[in-house]
Amino acid sequence: RKHFGTDFALVAIHTPPHIRFQRAQNRAAEWDQKRVQTKEEFDFRDEKELGWGLGNAVAMSDYVLVNDGTADEFKEKISVLFRKLIRN
Repeated sequence: RKHFGTDFALVAIHTPPHIRFQRAQNRAAEWDQKRVQTKEEFDFRDEKELGWGLGNAVAMSDYVLVNDGTADEFKEKISVLFRKLIRN
């Protein structure tokens, strides 16, 4: 906020861990079989990212979008938020 001033909104995107894990496996299966992560590797990466302050950023966010459906459903959530932000 120091850098961007009042015309700034922090948006967190939350996807439940089990959905993120499944999506990561699906992407890896489509692109590169060697990239398939175990649940342990996935959990380790999540903990590492939290250590970088990701959890703090989420806690301070102005808006939270939940990405637990289809890509089209998420695009609609983004569109609704953008329209709201533009009106304000």
